[in-house]
Amino acid sequence: MAANWKIGDKIKDRYEIINIKMGGMGIVYLCYDSEEGLPLAIKTFHERFLFDEDARDRFTREALIWVELGKHRNIVRALIVLQIEGQPYIFLEYIPGESLNVWIEERRLDLLTALDFAVQFCNGMEYASNKLGGIVHRDIKPSNMLIGPGNVVKVTDFGLAKAALDKGKEKETGKVRLNSFLQSGAKGTLPWMAPEQFFQEEIDTRADIYSFGIVLYQMITGKYPYPIKIGTPEEFYVNHLKGKQVPLLKVNSDIPVELNSLVTKCLEKKPRNRYQNFAQLKQDLSNIYRTLTGRKLVLAEGEELDVNDLLNKGVSLAMLGRPEEAIEFYDNALKINPRDADAWANKGTALRRLKKLEQAIECHDEALEINPRLAMAWTNKGSALGDLGKFEQAIECHDKALEINPRLAMTWTNKGAVLDHLGKFEQAIECHDKALEINPRYALAWANKGTALRALGKFEQAIECSDKALEINPRDAEAWTNKGTALEGLEKFEQAIECYDKALEINPRLAEAWYNKGIALEGLEKFEQAIECFDRALEINPRDADAWALKGTALGGLGKFEQAIECSDKALEINPKDADAWALKGTALDDLGKFEQAIECYDKALEINPRDAEAWNNKAIVFYRLGKIEQAIECYDKALEINPRDAEAWTNKGTALDDLGKLEILAKKLSNLIHK
Repeated sequence: MAANWKIGDKIKDRYEIINIKMGGMGIVYLCYDSEEGLPLAIKTFHERFLFDEDARDRFTREALIWVELGKHRNIVRALIVLQIEGQPYIFLEYIPGESLNVWIEERRLDLLTALDFAVQFCNGMEYASNKLGGIVHRDIKPSNMLIGPGNVVKVTDFGLAKAALDKGKEKETGKVRLNSFLQSGAKGTLPWMAPEQFFQEEIDTRADIYSFGIVLYQMITGKYPYPIKIGTPEEFYVNHLKGKQVPLLKVNSDIPVELNSLVTKCLEKKPRNRYQNFAQLKQDLSNIYRTLTGRKLVLAEGEELDVNDLLNKGVSLAMLGRPEEAIEFYDNALKINPRDADAWANKGTALRRLKKLEQAIECHDEALEINPRLAMAWTNKGSALGDLGKFEQAIECHDKALEINPRLAMTWTNKGAVLDHLGKFEQAIECHDKALEINPRYALAWANKGTALRALGKFEQAIECSDKALEINPRDAEAWTNKGTALEGLEKFEQAIECYDKALEINPRLAEAWYNKGIALEGLEKFEQAIECFDRALEINPRDADAWALKGTALGGLGKFEQAIECSDKALEINPKDADAWALKGTALDDLGKFEQAIECYDKALEINPRDAEAWNNKAIVFYRLGKIEQAIECYDKALEINPRDAEAWTNKGTALDDLGKLEILAKKLSNLIHK
C-alpha cells in the first residue's frame, strides 16, 4: 500500500523516496527521479480523506486544474496527476527552503522584504487568475507560501482544499456548516478564512484577498490582526464576521499610513469593499515600495526565471544528497549570470558536502564579494572553516552573519557547534539556547544542545534534548541517532541500539545511524556485527571518512591491526585533516608495538585539534610504555586541562607519578652506591 512506503523505496520503480512529510491533510514524498536525474515532490491525501470514488475524482479534477496553470516564477509547478494503486497522486516541482510561516515566527521580515514577498505573491495570483479565470485558491496562509532560493515566493496547494470537501456537506450553511468544517477539516484554515467561506457556497478571488490580508498583517507585525489568535471555531467565526482588527498603526506607529489603509481594505467584511483583484493590490503594494525606497520593484522575467529554475533544481538535488549533480546546475546558472551571489553561495555549500573545503570557501568569497551582506554565505563559509579545524575564523564568520541578521537560528546553532569543537561547551549551549529562543521548535538546535551536554557528561540532559527534538518530529531520524549516542555515554548500549534501529526504520540510508550502531555493538564487543554496520554506512557513502575510521576500530577489536591501519589510511585519503582518523591509526600502531609511529599519529591529530583529550591520553600511554614517564605526565595534564572530570586520566597520572617517585628513589640509591 502507498501509505506504507518508506524512505529508500521506489515509487513505480523510478522515484526514490528520500524523505516523507506528513501534514494534517496529506502526505508528501520527496523523491529523486532516477530517469530524469531531478528532484520532485509527490503528494496525495491521507487515506482517511479518500472516502469514496467520488472523492478521488474530485481530487483528480482539482489537481488537474493546478497542472493547467503551467509554469510561473511565483507558483509551485504541478507537472502531472497519476493513479497509483487506485489512489491519485500529483507530481510537483520540489521547492527547497522554508514556508513563510517560519519567517514570520522567527521575525525575519523587515518592512521592505515583507512588501517584496507580498508583491511576488500577488504576481503569482494575478497570473493564475488570468490563466484560468475564476480560479480560487481557498486556503491562503503562510504555510502555503514557500520561500525558495533567492527569496523567491512560490504559492502552493492550489485547489486541494476544495477537492477534499465531502460533497454531501457542501450545501450546509451557518453553524451546521461550521460543525461540518471540523469533521472534514477541508474548507480552508480557520485563522485565515474569509467571512463568506463560513456560509456561502460560491466564493471568488476576494476571499483569497481577505486571507492574504491576514497574512500580510502577520508579515508586517508578527501578530494576528484579531484579539483571538488560537480559539474555538466559533470564536474564529465571530472574529471574521464581526471582529475588529487591531490597526497596524497601533502595533507600530512607523508603518506608512497608506499600508495601514491597504491592509484594512483587504480585511473588509464585505467582499465588495475589498480589492477586487490581485492586479489592483499588486499595484498599490508596488507604489508603497517605490515611495519608501525611491526605486521600482522589478519582477524578474524571461532569462532570469531560467537562472532561478537552475538554482532551485541545484538546491533541491543538494538536499537529496546529490551535491555533484547540484553543482552542474549552479555552474549553468553562473554561465547565464556570473554575478549571482546565491548561486556562488549554494555551490560553496555543495562543495563542502563533497569535503572540497578550500574550493567551498572560494565560492563563498565570490558570493560575498558580490553581496557582502549575504548572511547565509558568511555562515556557510564559517561551517567550511570549522570543517578545516579553523575554529576561530569560523566563529568570526558566524559573528559576521549575526551582525547582519541576529535572528538567524541556524547561525547561532552553527556557532555553538564550533564552540563545541573548541571544548567551550557552556558557551556552545548558550548559542543553542539563543537559537531556541528564536525558534523553540528548531529540532537541530535541540539536537546540537544535546551534543554539547553529552560532551560535558550530562547524558540525562542530552537525552532530554533529543526527546524535545522528537516531540517536534517523531520521524526525525537524526534525533533518534543523537539520543542513541547519549545512551551510549551512559553505557546503555542495548537501548542505544534500539534508538539507532528507530532511526534506520525511518531512513535506512542514514549512514550516521549505521556507524553509531556499530560503535554501540563495539561497546558490547560484538565486533563482527559492528563491522557489518560500518560496511552498510560505507555502501551508502564510500567517501565517509568517519565510517572508515570506525571500521578500523572494530577491526582493531578483533586484533586485525594491519587492516585497521588500512581503514584509517582510507579515511585520511578522503580527509587528511581528520583528527579522529589520525588518533585511531595511532592506537592501531600502538597495539602493533610501533610506539614511535603511534606518537607521530597522535601529534598529527593534536596539530589539527589540540583539544582532543583522548588523543592526549593515548599519547601519554605510549610515552609510559616507552618509559618516558615525565612526558606521559605532561600529556595527562593536557588531557585534564581539557576535561578535568576524566577519572581515568587522573588514575593514570597517579600511576605515572607513583612510578616517577620510585624511579627517583632508585636513582638516588644507585648514585649512593656509585659514590661508596
